[in-house]
Amino acid sequence: MKYCMFNLDSCGFQEFANIKQAVRPVAELNVLFSQNIIDLPIARNININQLADGKTVLDVLYKLYSVVKCDWNNDYDCDESDN
Repeated sequence: MKYCMFNLDSCGFQEFANIKQAVRPVAELNVLFSQNIIDLPIARNININQLADGKTVLDVLYKLYSVVKCDWNNDYDCDESDN
């Protein structure tokens, strides 16, 4: 992700309004967009200097869970290990 944050073209990623190359979370937003977890208008309007509202966070987490499908057993990174 860090490489893609600084090399958008190499990763096939794009910038979103004020979230440009080398600005976090440009790579993460591109992954969420590519997996249809967020749509382009949402990605373009994200303000990284402001907390997201609860509904948006829950919507994104719900969609992310449907893609990742990892069980919650203290496995925070879904690698099937609690270490």
